[in-house]
Amino acid sequence: MSADSSGLPAKPDYPEPVTASSATPEQLRALTENLPVSLACFNVKTLRFVYSNARFARLVGQDQTALIGMTFGDAAGEEIANAALPFVNMMLEQRQAIKFEYYLPREDHSGFWFDVHLVPDMGADGEFLLCYVLMSNVTAHREAIKEAREAVERLRKFMAASTEGVVFHEGGKIVDVNPPLLRMLGYTYDEVVGQDPLKFMAVDARTEALAAMALARETAYDSVLVHKNGSRIPVQFTPRNLQWDGTTIRMSIVRDMTERMADAARIHFLAMHDSLTGLANRAQLNERLELLVDGAGETQAALAVLFIDIDHFKRINDSLGHAAGDELLVTFAERLKAECGDDALLSRLGGDEFVVVHRQGGSRDILAAFGERLLDALARPLNIEGRRMTVTASIGVAQFPDDGRSVMALLKNADAAMYLAKSQGRATLRFFDPSLARAADQALTIESQLGDAIRNAEFELFYQPQVSEPDGALIGVEALIRWRHPDLGLIGPTQFIHIAEGLQLIAPIGQWVLDEALGQVKAWKAAGWREPRVAVNLSSVQFRAANFVESVLDALKRHNLVGANLELELTERMLMHEGDDTTTTLAALTTAGIGLAIDDFGTGYSSLSHLRTLPIDRLKIDQSFVRELTDSRDCYAITEATIRLASSLGMLTIAEGVETEAQRTILRRMHVHATQGFLIAHPMCASDFMVWLRTATFEN
Repeated sequence: MSADSSGLPAKPDYPEPVTASSATPEQLRALTENLPVSLACFNVKTLRFVYSNARFARLVGQDQTALIGMTFGDAAGEEIANAALPFVNMMLEQRQAIKFEYYLPREDHSGFWFDVHLVPDMGADGEFLLCYVLMSNVTAHREAIKEAREAVERLRKFMAASTEGVVFHEGGKIVDVNPPLLRMLGYTYDEVVGQDPLKFMAVDARTEALAAMALARETAYDSVLVHKNGSRIPVQFTPRNLQWDGTTIRMSIVRDMTERMADAARIHFLAMHDSLTGLANRAQLNERLELLVDGAGETQAALAVLFIDIDHFKRINDSLGHAAGDELLVTFAERLKAECGDDALLSRLGGDEFVVVHRQGGSRDILAAFGERLLDALARPLNIEGRRMTVTASIGVAQFPDDGRSVMALLKNADAAMYLAKSQGRATLRFFDPSLARAADQALTIESQLGDAIRNAEFELFYQPQVSEPDGALIGVEALIRWRHPDLGLIGPTQFIHIAEGLQLIAPIGQWVLDEALGQVKAWKAAGWREPRVAVNLSSVQFRAANFVESVLDALKRHNLVGANLELELTERMLMHEGDDTTTTLAALTTAGIGLAIDDFGTGYSSLSHLRTLPIDRLKIDQSFVRELTDSRDCYAITEATIRLASSLGMLTIAEGVETEAQRTILRRMHVHATQGFLIAHPMCASDFMVWLRTATFEN
């Protein structure tokens, strides 16, 4: 057998196939050279190559012309030749084409996979003369298959190891679930797979699920599943759309929210109730009394506030101990509840102070008679620590609207009336008298001079450090406004901020605070604090202003600062009525890199149902919980649950009002992120803080 100039076997060596038309050697050569495979032809008896296209020659590392006449061993090495020979023999024995895969290694420890086809060519006498070798590089295909298998294996392991439910569904049918979801629902695998996923959802939850599936949404949403026994299971779906073999499969992570919702409910309850007596606390009183005042103002209904204080309570605490004092408080609470019934709102403000809101109000005679019943009930003898004693109380009464048209005015004036009762012998009741309104006069003075204070630059910012735990490194400061009144001296914000809001002066004051605080940042940088951050409190009026976001961004720009230098503190009340405006505002601030914190967390009606959807960075634990951390189990539970909740939502926590090492030790054990309070440093004016700053260590 000989070869022509093209390298193909000469025609006399084997019969020419009968075809409609015969291709020329040049055409055959052009065809084989342009095939996307490595092609060669060898003599099955001599195992020598009679033809090779350029692609095959490059593959075995030989010159295309020199390859002709070489054996397998000459061309590709004995190892490859020995590996191919069994397949050649198999082809000859079976008298048909053979396909196998071969791995071609490289010196850099990488290599290629090839699909190899051995195609025999039979002579006129039925004997095999030639064999065509076609080699296709399938490395990418094999790697893709490998990656797909590894992905499937990872997903299988994830589903098996996950503590949360996972479900896959396609075309309205469940195609796979993991064991945790089966345990959650109480069904077996066969009972779930192949079913419509809506079958396992509560009827009232299906509309939202259908919308999420129809729109292929990938945002998490709350829903309700139904256990096999019929019980409802609150869950959170986190859906994802996966591409698999050219189709879209819907995967959802199913998180059982039962325990988390119970924790949230407990936190909310503890945050709104006194931990010792179970009565409404100050936060709940303020919220509910405000609603009652608003309703009474609209209907002209009568309303009265009775402020109750135990006589000589400190003497009992000092002589018998705090346990005896707590026992007395619980007894007083039970007696008040028995007397008040459903017509009054009863709360404990703290210490030995109770408040009763009489919803029916009425004449002074009616209120006096009601108050006398309370005094008589409280004065009944009782046993404390084995001692029989009689403890009395004093009551002050303020009526709406004559003695005040706001929650603050009513509580303040009832408190003033209670002190009048104390001064007149205790164990009695007194009504508010305008002559007791010295504090109101001071408020009037503040109100009349507040505008001048802005123009005369009488405000000043104090700064209280915030440090990380447990290393105590400085991570930020809170800016606290003070008023250096020319006559009254240094006045705290509680005495004038609410007045400023009423006079619509809070916007310029808030803007001044923002500019003044940001103006200090450059000085702090010069003092060695590379990434200073100042926290500024917001009022609800300021937060709801139409140009609020623009004013904040403009302030940062004026001082050549970035969002990371600023944190804004909001109250729970400001976020309670979450809407599109609130969401848009928070999103704009977050986009600018500005930190967001909820101040005094747990003291208001918490928006826990929306908390996970808001871009909040920090929760600030109110100092009222920190103050009783070492003595109150409930305050301990609230604090610990808050830190755990924040951590699960990816938020940091900062504890306010830390005054003792014992409190700090407990907070560190709870893994609080940061602390703030007198134990670290008192609020300082700018110059004093600069001195303190030079001794501080920094987290950044």
